[in-house]
Amino acid sequence: MELTTIFRQNRSRLPVHCCIASLFFCTFLGAAAPIEHRKVKIASHADIIEFEQADERLDGALSDDLEQEYESVLFITGDLELERDFLDGIAEINDEEVDLIVIDGDLDVRGRIALYDETPGLFVTGATRARTLEGGECEIRIQDGTFDFLVYGDGDEGVIFAGKVGTRWVINADHELRIQAGDAIWIDNEGDSEEYNFNSENIEDSFVEEVLDGDRIDVEAFLERLMEGKPVLKRQGEED
Repeated sequence: MELTTIFRQNRSRLPVHCCIASLFFCTFLGAAAPIEHRKVKIASHADIIEFEQADERLDGALSDDLEQEYESVLFITGDLELERDFLDGIAEINDEEVDLIVIDGDLDVRGRIALYDETPGLFVTGATRARTLEGGECEIRIQDGTFDFLVYGDGDEGVIFAGKVGTRWVINADHELRIQAGDAIWIDNEGDSEEYNFNSENIEDSFVEEVLDGDRIDVEAFLERLMEGKPVLKRQGEED
């Protein structure tokens, strides 16, 4: 089935013992100013094809890089710009269920990329920009990316694989995150890994109560507060 349309188009971490005041200062100043998106080119073609055909178009890159098995693919040729959340924008292009979405070009989303179900997965050959990158049970494979607020991996079923990522926060809830985001603040939302800036041992004492769910971060509340330009970390010396 063919759809023809026109679109506009080393994981290095901060030390665990880094100063809370410094993190608060950097985060508070940056929260209200999302990273600016650049203009993108025009994309002109999308169609639903079988995985083998999509793999041929990319010279075997899909079969080389992806771990899960797929049948149907929404293949978009060229740069794609969406003025809303990713899945809402894709629904305007294609209303059929597919296993995998492939963007052979840059992807610029003026909302969230939030893929929590097993399908569709996402594969992008160019740069990716969005408010957030959020993954659950699916496989997300991108190159370099810029995400205004956060990257979030939820659960142990899926994977987020990326090159160099520019973002303010990385939150991991027992997910397979294979990304390089050395300038981000990392939160272990499931355990007490000392490789992260924050974990179950210090989350409750470090963050404002509006973003907490016990000793965990409530990701939706956390994101909402970031989007409003409000601080998520307590000020140094602040008590409950």
